[in-house]
Parts: sequence; C-alpha cells; structure tokens
Amino acid sequence: MKQPIPKSEQGQVKNSTVNYEEHFSELDRLSEELGKKVSKIEQIEKELALLEKGTVQVLRAENQKLVTDIQSFHGILKDDLQKIRNDLQLDFNLHKSWTKSSLTELDKEVSRLSNQIEIKAADLGAQLDRSKMENLKYQIGLIFSCIGLLISAAFAWWRFAAK
Repeated sequence: MKQPIPKSEQGQVKNSTVNYEEHFSELDRLSEELGKKVSKIEQIEKELALLEKGTVQVLRAENQKLVTDIQSFHGILKDDLQKIRNDLQLDFNLHKSWTKSSLTELDKEVSRLSNQIEIKAADLGAQLDRSKMENLKYQIGLIFSCIGLLISAAFAWWRFAAK
C-alpha cells in the first residue's frame, strides 16, 4: 500500500527537485561551454599549421589556457555530479527512514487492535460460559421443583386413595 509523503516533507522533496533542476541546467550550460571550447581548440589547431613560428607560441599559450579552462570545467562538473549524488542518497535515506517509521507505527496499531479483539473474544466466551451455567442451574432447580411437586401429588393421591 503506497503512502503519500507527509506535507512536512513535501517541501523538502520539492526543494530537492528544484535543486536538481538547477544543477542539471547548470550542467547543460557547462556542457555547452565545454563543446564551444573544444571547437575553439580544434579551430586553433588548424590555424597553428598555417601561422609562423612566433604566432604559434602565442597560440600555444592560448591553447594551454583553454586546456586549463576545460580542466577546471571538468572539475566543476565532477563536483556538481557528486553533490547531486549525495543529495539523492540523502533523500533516499530520509524516505526510507520515514517509510520504516510509518510501517512500525502501523504494526503497533495492528498489534494493539489484535490484542483488543482477543480480549473482547475472551470476555464474550467467559460471559457465554456464565450464562450457560446460570441456565443449567435454573433448569436443575426447575427439574427438582417438578419432581418435588410430582412426589407431593403422588403422596397426596396415595393418601386419599388409601382411605
């Protein structure tokens, strides 16, 4: 049975979703920048073959700068991905903990209700036994009263019939 997330935790889940969307949009932007940088590097490599030796050194410096930029973007992407993984793991653990506590509470409630039913059933059984004993007592009293009445009637008949 699927249980809804409590309102107190819905905001947290919503904030996590917004954070993930922000991370993914930033990752997309960084990926686009990375693609632009790679295409720029390729263009520079083509121009290197055509330029003189002096300009080649300038272009190499620019190329080295672009390589360091790419490496820094790569580090930023790795950090952002790790943050997203950590946030997801935290959210999963929170949801797992909440689910376990909900199930524990439900188990306690079911156990409590089961105990109440057993107690009521035992009380009804005892009450039924008392009623049976009471009924048997009245029946035995009725039988002895009838026997006494019959004996009295037989004695009276025998006494009047003998005279």
